[in-house]
Amino acid sequence: MKITVIAKPNAASQKAEVVGDHKIKVWIKSKPINGKANTEIIQFLKKLLRSKTGTTHKIDIIQGTTSASKVVEATCTWSQIRTALEAVSQK
Repeated sequence: MKITVIAKPNAASQKAEVVGDHKIKVWIKSKPINGKANTEIIQFLKKLLRSKTGTTHKIDIIQGTTSASKVVEATCTWSQIRTALEAVSQK
């Protein structure tokens, strides 16, 4: 499953929201230096999915490593991603 991730680095806290079909926005604390923001995005998404599905999914950035707009490939469905993000945003 490929999704577009809009990265918002240097945020006060971590959060994510669905902004379109196969498109999410992710706020992360790290600055975009030496790949730290990319690493935090991957770890954050893995944590969200693991808490909702109980399974650790493989997530890789396949395009846009130096851009705010990234293409991420994940071993889960769009429905699982959307459900996990909606569950977090309702808390």
